[in-house]
Amino acid sequence: MIELLRDEEGRVWFVELNGRPWGSMALSRRQGLEYPAWHVELALDDSSRAGLGATAGPNIVCRNAGREFMHMLFVLKGPKSTALNRWPSFWKTLSEMLRIHRTDGVYNWRRDDAKVFLADFYYTVHGNLFKSRD
Repeated sequence: MIELLRDEEGRVWFVELNGRPWGSMALSRRQGLEYPAWHVELALDDSSRAGLGATAGPNIVCRNAGREFMHMLFVLKGPKSTALNRWPSFWKTLSEMLRIHRTDGVYNWRRDDAKVFLADFYYTVHGNLFKSRD
């Protein structure tokens, strides 16, 4: 996984390269790119053609409720540096967080097993609010 960020001028900045499965795997799977299954097939048969010729499905958004909630709290807390000359509006942030489009997916949400979603939300928020200050 390669992580890139785009700044306000449209420049793309390299952030990191991970050689492991990434947290946004749900997005890839919702687009029909079954990376986990392909890796199992490749591990079992090194001549497997798993994933070759696969194309992504429709453009969708896969939202992480815990991270979005943490972002809202961060915006509410306000800037802690005078170097920042612009800060997002809390009300606009809240409005965007609550606006869910028909095509949006929610990370770790499954209608038949809400416990996974709730646990992910709890541990994301708890882990960020009570980080070790070492």
